[in-house]
Amino acid sequence: MVQRRRDTEAALKRLDRLLHNQPVKPQTITTDGLASYGAALDVLDLRHLPRPGRLPR
Repeated sequence: MVQRRRDTEAALKRLDRLLHNQPVKPQTITTDGLASYGAALDVLDLRHLPRPGRLPR
């Protein structure tokens, strides 16, 4: 899901829900480049995984 704005709490909730049901740890996480995802990944201690993408126009 791509949105133009998202706060850190919402991003943390979304990432936590998505990662909870995964059988293996992810090697990369592609996000839409919003800073809130970086902050959420800091909280989850996964800061080394994101690969920012581009927002669709």
